[in-house]
Amino acid sequence: MVSSTVTASVQSVDQLLLGMNKGAITRVVFLDLTKAFDTVNNSDLWRKLSNLGVDAAAQSWFDSFLSNRSQVTCCGSTQSYPAVVPVGVSKGSTLGPLLFIVYTNDLKKRS
Repeated sequence: MVSSTVTASVQSVDQLLLGMNKGAITRVVFLDLTKAFDTVNNSDLWRKLSNLGVDAAAQSWFDSFLSNRSQVTCCGSTQSYPAVVPVGVSKGSTLGPLLFIVYTNDLKKRS
């Protein structure tokens, strides 16, 4: 079942309160992944793609997708100068979430 962040938060608080009423000890961990896509290290991502069997031609394509990126900030009709974006994957793309999953897929194995 897909839930919104609000629904998940309400359900979590409900479960917490039910546990407290029963005298249970409850531990909660909240993770803020707001900037998670911005922290992807491209060289680590290349290594992980290679370990998954992605060939050199496909890696070149991924490299062109993630390299030489820049961003600007707009406020009304005013626009900032372009700033280079050396790390991270694009949140607004179809490929960005897939690359983020590849990047984080082995985190459980490292702990």
